[in-house]
Amino acid sequence: MTNIYKYSRMKITILIDNVSREGWISEHGLSLFIETEKTQILFDMGLTDGYLRNAEKAGISLKNATRILSHGHWDHGNGLKYINGGKLIAHPAIFTKRYRDKDDSYLGLEMNRLSLSEKFELQLSKSPVWLTSHIVFLGEIPRKYGNNTNFHLEDRSPDHILDDSAIATITDQGIHIITGCNHAGLINLIDHALDVTKAKDLLSITGGLHLKKVDTELEKQINFLTRFRQLTLVPLHCTSPIVIERLKKSLHVVTPRIGEAINFT
Repeated sequence: MTNIYKYSRMKITILIDNVSREGWISEHGLSLFIETEKTQILFDMGLTDGYLRNAEKAGISLKNATRILSHGHWDHGNGLKYINGGKLIAHPAIFTKRYRDKDDSYLGLEMNRLSLSEKFELQLSKSPVWLTSHIVFLGEIPRKYGNNTNFHLEDRSPDHILDDSAIATITDQGIHIITGCNHAGLINLIDHALDVTKAKDLLSITGGLHLKKVDTELEKQINFLTRFRQLTLVPLHCTSPIVIERLKKSLHVVTPRIGEAINFT
């Protein structure tokens, strides 16, 4: 699809994040509510029903929002059991049984395909899914530029979390990317998003960046990001505080709290 619809605004409200805020529910997880003029999206559902309670506090109705799950990890999808109805878009591998290397703890979803299909209209796809002419679920992200992992499958082979995906929204100035955990890696994610949308510039990235340490790999990614002159970063969830401070030295970084929103035009 190449028809680019220029919307006049996009608003992203933080429903769940790791960083606590007095009067709001926080947890290790992520949930975002995305609004454009014609579309509402609930992107990830955290670990518990906290995102629903925060949405109610913020005066947000999720009834008509398309549900999108970025990948099959507990802290992004276990909150699905507290909501019913509507379409749920995700990669078909979200039901993979997966574990941490360091302690063999389980971090996959509680719910299986059958239980989710009884609650939602499932649309599982490795290929990009266009919600509108200006919003696309990116599907499986090719790992052209490497992909390290600290997770494994039931047979103990590496889990490269191939279900990890994101969405992109398009304007005539460039694209905005919303990611859950960025397990695919920033360079792979951006390369794929630009390829799918045929956009020439990147305007923002919002969500978990899965960046934990200030090291040479981080510097490589920062160097890559600096080529996008209009870029705004909104690092959440699995982005460590020391990384956020480093990012602020080289890039435009915004850090909204739970219940707060960031507006893009």
